[in-house]
Amino acid sequence: MAKLLCFIIKEPGFEAKYEKAEAVGRECNKTFSTIVISHKGKQITSPILVYSIVRHSLASMRQANIVHIHGCWSFTAFIVYIAAIILRKIVIVSPMGSLAFLNIANKKFWKRYLPKWLLYQWIVVKTSHYFIAGDYQEYNFLKKRNKKAGIACINKTSSNDKISEMLTTLYRHIIDVHCYKFMNDNEKLVLDMLFRRGLDKYIDSEHAELFNSQHHPGWIIADDGRQIISDITPNGWDRIGLLANKMQIWSFVNSAAWDYNICINPEKGTKTRKIAIDNDIFANIKQLKRAFKKKSTSTYSLLGEMYIALKYRSYDEEEFIELIRKTKNLKFVSRVEDILVRKLFLEEGYMPLPPIYDKGTKRLYARLEKSIKHIDYHIPETILSKFS
Repeated sequence: MAKLLCFIIKEPGFEAKYEKAEAVGRECNKTFSTIVISHKGKQITSPILVYSIVRHSLASMRQANIVHIHGCWSFTAFIVYIAAIILRKIVIVSPMGSLAFLNIANKKFWKRYLPKWLLYQWIVVKTSHYFIAGDYQEYNFLKKRNKKAGIACINKTSSNDKISEMLTTLYRHIIDVHCYKFMNDNEKLVLDMLFRRGLDKYIDSEHAELFNSQHHPGWIIADDGRQIISDITPNGWDRIGLLANKMQIWSFVNSAAWDYNICINPEKGTKTRKIAIDNDIFANIKQLKRAFKKKSTSTYSLLGEMYIALKYRSYDEEEFIELIRKTKNLKFVSRVEDILVRKLFLEEGYMPLPPIYDKGTKRLYARLEKSIKHIDYHIPETILSKFS
């Protein structure tokens, strides 16, 4: 599903912890199909050695999706962290209990840790995507200083097998949440293709009298599209299923995929639903406007509702135009129509207003992209319970 880079800096007094972390990496490599690369050595002070390690790490990092950094006070680990952020990788930081020392009563804080904290460590704490705390003192410290990050607490005294099981669960959650980042262009194209076809298939089964499906363009997928579908790997189908599930369009994508003898399996235990079509198109516009504003993951499913309502529902077009004019939604509807034309291939005869492409439309496209890329760092209680 995803490649993992495990970066380990060995600090004095933490030999056992890093050996445990390396063992976890090997275990995850077996059970999780990930790539784990460990760097070990004594406390690094030589600039030449730092450059060598970072250069080697960058080569591995380019091929990775998730970068898991063990240790926090090492400047070399900070350099690797910055490189991971620049390369837009998902970063997990395991302070290994070191941040539990951050309290005024500890004399080491003033001499050893305060300069490092002021220089670089606060940046890591403020900007990391995920943390794995070694105890609850460290957990509370991280939670107060980074409310957006996902934080789990794994007791550093646990056995290697237990830690490996917990980390595998956490990695699985991270991949599910960030599945969009791991998708290639072909997978995104197939998702859109199946969604369009699923919408038309749903209407064909429910309202067959409205059109002749044999001549309906939504049923036709070109030869190059069929080739792209056949080239999708099993992991690619997993990612498509996960994202379709998060966008609330899974039932449509899955029904279209069955035409190719492909079964898409989203995350187990997740409930799926069909889009509830509302005959009141104006109500859909209000919901869609709110979803765009909030960058909600339901934006895509609401676009599907809009597509179906405009194309297959009967309504008074003049009355509809007058209503959206009074509510000052003319430009918004025209901009949404442009999205429906480009994304779902809505034909010209089904649009009550001419579509427009302007700065406002570009903003809607950007919000739509952000709604799909939305990162929910929250770790569900069902997962956190495994760490207790």
